Amino acid sequence: MGITQKLLNIQEKLNAPKNQKNTFGNYNYRSCEDILEAVKPLCVAEKAAVLLNDEIMFVQGRFYVKATATLVDCESEEKIQTTAFAREADAKKGMDDSQLTGCASSYARKYALNGLFCIDDAKDSDMNEMRPQTQYSSKQQSQGKSYSQQPKQRQNGAQAQNTASHSMNRNQLLLNVVGKMRNDSGLADKAQIMIEEMGKKSINDLSVEELQKLDSSL
Repeated sequence: MGITQKLLNIQEKLNAPKNQKNTFGNYNYRSCEDILEAVKPLCVAEKAAVLLNDEIMFVQGRFYVKATATLVDCESEEKIQTTAFAREADAKKGMDDSQLTGCASSYARKYALNGLFCIDDAKDSDMNEMRPQTQYSSKQQSQGKSYSQQPKQRQNGAQAQNTASHSMNRNQLLLNVVGKMRNDSGLADKAQIMIEEMGKKSINDLSVEELQKLDSSL
């Protein structure tokens, strides 16, 4: 049996659940360690081994970690490998330089393993976790528009339209930010730090201006 067939067997049997929980973004994700824990028994059965290596690269003034995931056939010593890159953050609250490199390494290794074993970490197209909030916000928009038309408020149609537009813009920003966080645990950590620095407890407490700042930073 060749290395390609062994890789195919591992890919077919591999089940790497998303055991990690991001309480801030309210979604589950898998780490590099989760993938390795799931794949090691399959490699033993196929008489193969997984090797991970890092290389630090300096590109246009920034440091990148290039991670290489290699599947080695223990019988024939044939190899198949994939690579992935992750850029080191300039700074991160509570982390020294070595920890920043380690964080980038873990991220790059995870996506190198994803490529090798055909693990899809893409976000769901319908973004189910945002639907209840979007529906609730839409209801608020409808109620707000109806209320604005009452004589007591003395609001004209243009003001009501601006309010609805403002709410819709906020919802879209929420969708953008949560989508980025859900697809990238590193960005989720960065977003959480920024929200704390803004003095807010959660993403739902942010204003439109703060959401725009957060979205442009991720």
